Amino acid sequence: MAPEKLLVSWIEINDHADLLTKQIKGSKTKFSKIFAIPRGGLVLGVMLSHRLGIPMAKEQDGQSDTLIVDEIWDTGKTAIQYCAKGQKFACIHFKPEANKTDKKPDFYCSETDAWVNYPWECAEK
Repeated sequence: MAPEKLLVSWIEINDHADLLTKQIKGSKTKFSKIFAIPRGGLVLGVMLSHRLGIPMAKEQDGQSDTLIVDEIWDTGKTAIQYCAKGQKFACIHFKPEANKTDKKPDFYCSETDAWVNYPWECAEK
């Protein structure tokens, strides 16, 4: 059986960015910059940068006050690759069943096991 597909709209992306903004502000953690993982994290990273008033970082600097952003935490391998010790991670979707690490995102909107298609990705033909 093919995995369930979740099609996310731009309106939902906006709502998710608002929710993440509230979570991040509510954490009282002070971030000096946002590093968005290319490519999937770039849109969300820019949205959070504007909402939080935090500049974007051009590269991952390993500093604990840099927020790492991606659209999804799937197996967790990408997150672990980019997230240095002490850094916080924000994403829209967390896939706990697919997670191959003993960690999870610090900030996320929802859990899913579905194949997620974001509005900035090419639609399947």
